[in-house]
Amino acid sequence: MSDPNRRLLTSSDIIGALACWAVRQHPFHKPDGLFELCEFICSRAQSEFKDGAPALPMRWFDEERAISRWLNDILDGHPTLRAWNTPKSGHTQQHVFTSRYGGPKPEDDFIDLDALLWNTARSAWERADL
Repeated sequence: MSDPNRRLLTSSDIIGALACWAVRQHPFHKPDGLFELCEFICSRAQSEFKDGAPALPMRWFDEERAISRWLNDILDGHPTLRAWNTPKSGHTQQHVFTSRYGGPKPEDDFIDLDALLWNTARSAWERADL
């Protein structure tokens, strides 16, 4: 019987969740650099996930926060995330609400990185096989 407090995840579990949330949260339908960011996470998982077979790297996580911490540690300062967190318009004014379907220009919007990593971790945790 598996421990309900632990989940075994592959890099695909995490990358799939990240891609989903990046597209949902990004003000444009196609976030620039998404593929490269997924490749970066995959390469890090290849070297760090040691709980599966060599052809299928996996890692045990004890909670959602552990997934979020791992992502934060490897992605801290990554240029793609910095770009997503910076409005394309370059405005430095107060926060503005934007929508893909109306409102101010999407160039004024950015992704909340804490929310992105938490949403990714939560989704990957929920969808992981027990």
